[in-house]
Amino acid sequence: PSGFMQWLYYTIRVGWIILLSDMAFLTNTSAQVPPFENISSDQGLSQGVVLCMMQDSKGFLWAGTKAGLNRYDGYSFRVFRHNLFDTLSIPDNRVVQLLEDRSGRIWIITAIGLTLFDPRQDIFQPVPLRLNTEEPFLLNEITSLREDAIGAIWVRLGSSFFRLTLPRESFDLSKLKIRRIE
Repeated sequence: PSGFMQWLYYTIRVGWIILLSDMAFLTNTSAQVPPFENISSDQGLSQGVVLCMMQDSKGFLWAGTKAGLNRYDGYSFRVFRHNLFDTLSIPDNRVVQLLEDRSGRIWIITAIGLTLFDPRQDIFQPVPLRLNTEEPFLLNEITSLREDAIGAIWVRLGSSFFRLTLPRESFDLSKLKIRRIE
């Protein structure tokens, strides 16, 4: 056979070997896919539409819905809802964003503002943010929540940014320092 025919034969043979080994790899890895479980309000989720999710450092799965904040331990849900007669309950049921900081504090954006949750005591505290001292802002304008490399929390409120610092491990909002960044 000519050089071209040998090259063609070799290329086809190598191609088949690669194809068969890829098929064997794919069938082996597809068997290793972890099982998926669909969880809904039938299992205790407060509402079927989840607006945000987060897994905390203890392994709990948190889900924010229009009907409350849900903590899932892998077996059951604990639902946190606003209670008009309890000032330490979550201030609103519509939870749109969650963030656990490096101290284990959970920052929550609800439809009416920013809240700090202390998981050790199960209490919620509204975080006092203002654009300036004379003019309150529209609480539903909070659109983003992030933690930076040194542990400060950044909040985007409309076109403004706020840098929040709270001493490590503290849940005392009287020690909260808020700096508006233009």
